[in-house]
Amino acid sequence: MIVGAMTGLEVERYLPKAFQKGLGVVVGAGLGNATSDWLGGAVAGNLGMANGTALGCLIGLAFIPAILLLKNFHNSKANN
Repeated sequence: MIVGAMTGLEVERYLPKAFQKGLGVVVGAGLGNATSDWLGGAVAGNLGMANGTALGCLIGLAFIPAILLLKNFHNSKANN
């Protein structure tokens, strides 16, 4: 997970300033977690468990943009 977070931080530096809000670290850590969970299931010899666990991690990552959209919507309502 730490390698994923550091990779996300490095990738974020190449994005436009509008996207440099620390999200690269969160997404990188989430992808690193999904990868390590998948590898754990694969090494255990259960690909169904590996795929299901990794898919669950990726579904959790889908909440990041949803939460940001709700936060931006809430902030725009508060400023009006």
